[in-house]
Amino acid sequence: TGRRHETGDLDALRTKLARVVESQRGSRYAEVAWSPRTEILAADNADVFCGGAHLLFDDPSKVTRSRDDTEGHLLPQFAALDLSLDRELLIVSPYFIPGDAGADWLARLVRRGLSVTVLTNSLASTNVPMVHSAYKRYRGALVEGGVRIYELRPDAFAVEQDDDSEEHLDTAEAALHAKTFFFDRRQIFIGSLNLDPRAIQLNTEIGIVCESKAMTEALLGRLEPRLQRIAWRVERIVDDSGTPRIVWLETGEQGIRQRPDEPQVSAWRRLQVWFFWLLPIESQL
Repeated sequence: TGRRHETGDLDALRTKLARVVESQRGSRYAEVAWSPRTEILAADNADVFCGGAHLLFDDPSKVTRSRDDTEGHLLPQFAALDLSLDRELLIVSPYFIPGDAGADWLARLVRRGLSVTVLTNSLASTNVPMVHSAYKRYRGALVEGGVRIYELRPDAFAVEQDDDSEEHLDTAEAALHAKTFFFDRRQIFIGSLNLDPRAIQLNTEIGIVCESKAMTEALLGRLEPRLQRIAWRVERIVDDSGTPRIVWLETGEQGIRQRPDEPQVSAWRRLQVWFFWLLPIESQL
């Protein structure tokens, strides 16, 4: 913060932290933190992944500078890693506003022969309709460019039941929160960065790039088989009148159902998104 500190301040802080630790000894929090699962992870034979890692983060002073000044920004650090990207890219981003440049870049990857997939929130699962109003500006172009778009269903917990699912998840509404990017099934980014203008230009974000094929494959092995069930696949079709339009494909026990409009949303929410779409606010989202 730029504030000067007196000699001994660090020792005082350490003493204060020690008192906090001692006050939590035997608490429910401490019991959960040192649970059997924690002990398993700490064991020598734990199922862990080894590999290189790169910590990326925005310089906190980013918020005081012009948007055009990208010194210390996370994305340039990302680009400097020069990650392998020759076969496929899978993006998981709750808020996804690629902009014209981002949408064009993803379409160019497809034209190069790469498989590009995006999982984001649907209008029914998002908690910020304003973001969805900006995202939908690019959705049609992305699908037309060959990018596979999946939008999370709010009933994903109900339609996708694992053997170890908790009972309370049956009625809980699903919403996407993870921000994860998979590169060529060999490298993975996990962090706080959404692919939207606010995260890229305004917020200070952090994440780690892991170079572990085993870890990437393990996580993809859990996600990819479920995509069709937990999310709607967005497709572009030509209707009987010859007009191209967007539809949502829903995979269920009865097969694939085609929905002509964004599923499981009220007229009021559609009106909200239409209104936000009229406002020049994308740079703030």
